[in-house]
Amino acid sequence: MRVAFMPDIHFHDVYADLSADGFTGIPTDSHGKKATIRTMAAQLHSTRLFNENYFALLAALDDAVKSGITYIALPGDFSDDGQPIHLEALAKILDHYSREYGVQFFATPGNHDPVRPFDTPGGKSDFLQADGREISIQSPETDVCQNKTGRQSDTLICAPGIRHLGYHGVAQAMKNTGLFPQSHYLYWETPFSDYTPDNYDYGKAHSASPLTGRHYNVCDKNTASQQGRCVTLPDTSYLVEPVAGLWLLAIDANVYQPDFNKGHEPTAFSGSGNAGYNAVSHDKKYLLDWIAKVVQQANLRGKKLVSFSHFPMVDFYDQQAPKLAALFGKKAFQAQRLPRITTSDRLAQTGLTLHVSGHMHMNDTGIYRSATGQTLFNIQAPSLAAYPPAYKVLTLLADNKVEVSTVRIDQVPRFKELFPHYQREYDYLRQHHPDKIWNHDILEANNYNDYTQRHLRELVRLRFLPQEWPVDLRRIFNHNSLRDLATLATLPADAPLPPDVATIAELKNTTLWHLAEQKLQPEEFSELSGFDLLVDFYKLRNGGYLARQDINAKRLTEYRTLASMYQQAVLQAQKTADAPPLIARHQQLVAGVLDILMGFLDSEPDNHFMIDLNKGQLTRVAPAKPAP
Repeated sequence: MRVAFMPDIHFHDVYADLSADGFTGIPTDSHGKKATIRTMAAQLHSTRLFNENYFALLAALDDAVKSGITYIALPGDFSDDGQPIHLEALAKILDHYSREYGVQFFATPGNHDPVRPFDTPGGKSDFLQADGREISIQSPETDVCQNKTGRQSDTLICAPGIRHLGYHGVAQAMKNTGLFPQSHYLYWETPFSDYTPDNYDYGKAHSASPLTGRHYNVCDKNTASQQGRCVTLPDTSYLVEPVAGLWLLAIDANVYQPDFNKGHEPTAFSGSGNAGYNAVSHDKKYLLDWIAKVVQQANLRGKKLVSFSHFPMVDFYDQQAPKLAALFGKKAFQAQRLPRITTSDRLAQTGLTLHVSGHMHMNDTGIYRSATGQTLFNIQAPSLAAYPPAYKVLTLLADNKVEVSTVRIDQVPRFKELFPHYQREYDYLRQHHPDKIWNHDILEANNYNDYTQRHLRELVRLRFLPQEWPVDLRRIFNHNSLRDLATLATLPADAPLPPDVATIAELKNTTLWHLAEQKLQPEEFSELSGFDLLVDFYKLRNGGYLARQDINAKRLTEYRTLASMYQQAVLQAQKTADAPPLIARHQQLVAGVLDILMGFLDSEPDNHFMIDLNKGQLTRVAPAKPAP
């Protein structure tokens, strides 16, 4: 049995028709359809693509069908932000693959679907017009539309289809993806149903399926002043047996915390993006009990159990989180999304052994081993909307073994279809807003994987470096080559410096620097920029072993050599009592980055591997040798 997992599709219907609301769209020459898309500038400041992932999804579905896969799970963020126009188009695509190829889809919501538990106004201010300018498209309930006379203009469109649906709207749009029982399922239950596999029938499941009966209460913890007010929220978790012997456990791990200070009834909720299982273990404890019960029943009945949800259950940073916090700060690199050790332990205590998650747009394998002997494997599946574009396939084998493979989506038909529109955007910015120009090289991408790499490169430049990297680190890597970094590593920390040398740039003009540089062999270390190293840092963080295919082998060797040189330099500096801070401090900073880079490079197997659930062991599957 094989199941594909495609989280974080972030589906946006790039040909949504909003003409009735006054937006005519952008004519596309190749087929005459009119595009409804976000700007390239918006994409390059986001951790996901908004437009080309439309084509990537079609390519991934075609690839899965070609491989004979008929079970596909969507672990959350299957929509852009729960908008009706996008959900309706996504449902039509999934229904097409179900009718034509017999594919069964199983979805569970992420923090983008829904954005909040109930319907809310929504919209985006960065849609693209035919002349290259931005236009704001908002739902009529938004303040900007309520206050706008006439509502339609060359800068604003008010369209109901762009609002953010809550649970009921999202679930109804995705009703054929496991969220509700189907007559052909062999079994289906929720945390709130009261039947068992022994007395199951479709009628009972259907009666238990409305969201009005699938809910939990979140109460005001400040009972002294607020009288313990509570709000009832839906939960779309379910267990399904689509074929004899396979149990898919879809966990709704969204936790939306109400603001009880917003009037008599709570009208505002926090998003669930940073909550995850840390919040589940406090606010949705019943899910842990239900998971434990499902695990027990699966074992008793000999079912192969695979769980999936949007949020990871285990550390996804290859044990590098403490180092990241020490170097970049406790809140950097989305550290608030990391499951706490106590959270992973609680989940492992349920007996669950295998879980597939999304949310982080990363390819990773996380393993948690409890003190009492439980092992929990978390398969972090990448996104089709970001680098590296790929999906996971789990093949369930005999003897409780699971083969996990990762399918890269390099070739995507039509992925350049919208590029002429971006060219007009670029031309408009160059003429009117040159300070907002993005790197035109992204439009020279050779294939979809190359395109996502170029997207990541601009994302590092425009967002990650300014927001996540301290000034000292940015200066080091932005203004020095690998050869410069190698030279810095060879400098003795206690070397006497002229009194006017206070920066690395000034240090590079000294005799000390020139003598150290001459000791390097001409072929040693390239003139590759430090910024290129940082891009590879993010590639390895996001892609793990998949990223190795996109980074030159010689470059990876130089990174290892540099890391070793800096490790020795820091050890030597620690032996020097009163070393001047300039050299030692900068060596320490670079050493910290390279140490984390090595952690990403030497991570657990995450591309193709075998899991023995009985033994709690993971082994790499070596790539097949080419035929002689």
